Amino acid sequence: MEERLNRIEEMLTSLIKMVGSMREEQTSMKEEQTLMKEEQTATRFELNALKEEQKSMRIENEQRHKEIISRFESLEADHEFTWEKTVRNEREIAKVKKQFEL
Repeated sequence: MEERLNRIEEMLTSLIKMVGSMREEQTSMKEEQTLMKEEQTATRFELNALKEEQKSMRIENEQRHKEIISRFESLEADHEFTWEKTVRNEREIAKVKKQFEL
């Protein structure tokens, strides 16, 4: 009977050690989980910051694009005006040449 009690006591001691070990592992896992959640939160914050930066860059690029298109349109209008004036002047020069040739 005593031998049986010793075995039960040993088994109980073994179980207590196992439970203690499992508790340590569980605590360690909870700490890791907490750390991972903090990292995840930091990553989300960084991602949101990047999204905001990307959004502002898109807006800035859009504004610059509009400005460049406006400048090209202005240059195109100047170019057309210059050609019209050049053609008009060439015609006038041709008329003057014909008048002096006769």
